[in-house]
Amino acid sequence: LRLTHKGANGSEKSATVPSAFARIELDEPLNANSWLRVEYGQTAYVIGRFLTLPERKSLARATRAALQNAKRERHIAKK
Repeated sequence: LRLTHKGANGSEKSATVPSAFARIELDEPLNANSWLRVEYGQTAYVIGRFLTLPERKSLARATRAALQNAKRERHIAKK
């Protein structure tokens, strides 16, 4: 999972997290301080700060599903 942030001045920061170990966390009940995070080990990256709370919840659900599908594809039994 590759995360990229582009600053207003054009600077770019990126991080790579192994999808097999990535966790998507969103504190509930949702409030203004409920940040959507990609976590790996002791490291967490906040994503989607500009999103509304319902949008963060939707993105969390979609990202979890995508990660689950990626994990499932790696473990398809060969016949």
